[in-house]
Amino acid sequence: MKTLTHAIPPLAVAFVWALAAAPAVAAPARADPAAQLDKICGAKAAAPQTEAVSGDLEKALLLSDDQKKALQAYRDAKTKAVADAKVKLCADRPDVTTFAGGLAFSENLLETRLDIVRTLDAQLLAFYNGLNTEQKTKFDQLRQQAPRRRR
Repeated sequence: MKTLTHAIPPLAVAFVWALAAAPAVAAPARADPAAQLDKICGAKAAAPQTEAVSGDLEKALLLSDDQKKALQAYRDAKTKAVADAKVKLCADRPDVTTFAGGLAFSENLLETRLDIVRTLDAQLLAFYNGLNTEQKTKFDQLRQQAPRRRR
């Protein structure tokens, strides 16, 4: 059972970080569908906050060089996953003003978000598994204390 409890937090963290820290692909609040699409695909789309979060982790966990490399691999994977997701979502701008177009875009958005989770899970799990017991405890505490970002 102890193995299961250590396996769940990294998966949960990957899900939270992939969705919450990547507002460029996160679903905006309900509003005008065209405005939602512009918010995701527009030139002013928000960039993921990976660097700030990673910098905080480096300081709080006192990471070794190998651990920093694993965290950088996660950062790189996240940057690529978010860029790929934006391309996938925005390549053919659907007509979200129609019911069918809105449903199709919602489905594509959810699939894209799941792709991000699947992509980042291995990188984040590798980073987490490279932490010692004290660092894992601190990481889990930080994760629980982190404010929920808007979705």
